[in-house]
Amino acid sequence: MIDLFQQEGLEPVGVLIHGGDKASHEGESSRVPKRDLVGALQVLLQTGRLKVAGKIIIHFRPSLIPHSCYCF
Repeated sequence: MIDLFQQEGLEPVGVLIHGGDKASHEGESSRVPKRDLVGALQVLLQTGRLKVAGKIIIHFRPSLIPHSCYCF
């Protein structure tokens, strides 16, 4: 996907989302734990600092996610 943006003259930053516990940066890409992204997104949504456009439908129901996914 990054190569498509580069072909258009853009300079994207690659981010690999992983299940580990450490964020790292190597070369032009970064590795970020999934739990860090989910936590940051939750805070932004709960505090109203991030809003979802009215026409976008989010199919996310915490009750449908296995308990093991909440082990951040």
